[in-house]
Amino acid sequence: MKPFTGIVGLFFCNVAFLVCPLASGGADVPAPQPAKNSERFELLHADLTRVEVENGVLLQILEGHVHARQDTLEIFCDRAVYNQLLHRVELEGHVLLQRGDEQMQADRVTYYQEEQKAIATGKVEVLRKDRLLRTPYLEYYYQEDRSLARGGVYIENKEKHVVVTAEAGEHLPAKKWSYVIGHAHLVQALPEQDTLHIFARRLEFRDEKPRRAIAQDSVQILQGSLEARCDSAVYFLDQELAHLEGAPVAKQGNHTGRGNRMVIQFREGEVQQISILGKAVFEFPADSLSGQVNRLTGKTILAFFESGNVRQVRAIGQARSRYLFNESGGEKGINVATADTIKVFLVHNQLDSIAVLGGAEGSFYPEGVVPPPE
Repeated sequence: MKPFTGIVGLFFCNVAFLVCPLASGGADVPAPQPAKNSERFELLHADLTRVEVENGVLLQILEGHVHARQDTLEIFCDRAVYNQLLHRVELEGHVLLQRGDEQMQADRVTYYQEEQKAIATGKVEVLRKDRLLRTPYLEYYYQEDRSLARGGVYIENKEKHVVVTAEAGEHLPAKKWSYVIGHAHLVQALPEQDTLHIFARRLEFRDEKPRRAIAQDSVQILQGSLEARCDSAVYFLDQELAHLEGAPVAKQGNHTGRGNRMVIQFREGEVQQISILGKAVFEFPADSLSGQVNRLTGKTILAFFESGNVRQVRAIGQARSRYLFNESGGEKGINVATADTIKVFLVHNQLDSIAVLGGAEGSFYPEGVVPPPE
């Protein structure tokens, strides 16, 4: 997903050509030099054209229903002013820059000729096919092909069913890189799938392969019954794969996993597998009355899901299980087992059976006897 579109640069670098017809007011003002050759500029309409001097500075002005054309770019505004001293062009009132199905609207656009910088303010909206950017403030630097937005950013990609909001953002299309920052929130609502939410202080987007979104600082991921939190995460868009770092914790229904690192595999909007790497822990309620939990630990834990439910959990390397044993009408207590690998099988999210493999050892602690700490 590209939060900002290349049309921003296209629009802003052509704003300078408004100077050409303004010079026809009689003053000998050199026209700005475009970055590359372009077709002839045409002033199609203005209710009034005039030249005035303000504080010793020559201003050339177009007013009323201004309509100009530069190659295939259409330019509309209520008023256009060229400041000869500052080499600055200002478009004011209902500004619309349009080329084919691409357009930008703003209350005001100011182009600084010598700096090759443009600023759009007010209700700024950039639309390109199925992509939309809204912000009250947008800067574009032509030499660097760099866009900056602040004061609130709304980005929508209708093709990908993605909306991103934040306080500010930056886009460098040549580097296929962009980011948004400040209460960043990504929403992807695909048809017939649970909506994906990613919250973070900063979201970064890399459009080169592998395409990925990078979330940093106070990251929260929500989808269906999944809730995951961590310090940082990388989501690989084409693989539907999320890598979580920094004390990640994931909850799927009443199951909780945590560890040093975590990898979550999605498929068609559902969690398929969670891999917990390093000091891995997986817990789920023993029953609905006692408040006790069944716990599985190991170097690595793999949890496999089907239709949103956990069906199998594997602890690999220094595996240890602790689960509540409650035989109907019989003995109750806690069973503790250690092994190279422990597999836990669940049915309808409830413990069904356990397989202990390699160097297995186990102990049973009757009700009232507390097992030693892990």
